[in-house]
Amino acid sequence: VYQSQNKYDEASKYHQDALNIREKNHGRLHRSTADSLNAIGTIYIDKKVDDEASKYCEQARSILDSIGSSTDHLYASCLHNLGVILHRKKNGAEAKKNLLDALKIREQCL
Repeated sequence: VYQSQNKYDEASKYHQDALNIREKNHGRLHRSTADSLNAIGTIYIDKKVDDEASKYCEQARSILDSIGSSTDHLYASCLHNLGVILHRKKNGAEAKKNLLDALKIREQCL
């Protein structure tokens, strides 16, 4: 809710709290931890702080890769977010690859 109201500091605080709880309860290599990391990444995307956004989204993607969840909608979300960041950084070819891979996964999830 805070993020949709452009209240990024509040949104970031709650997502960071959720990340801390999830890491404590489930450990670093868990899908819910990756979900929190990706959510924090989207805040930075909205704020146009692409280096931070990329860091969080890439951590989430890496966790999902390592636990064998590279074919679910959260992985697709990470790829999409990374594609948006790459597009803004004028890396069109890599952005397109990420976005198309995200689309394929989302189609398979239907």
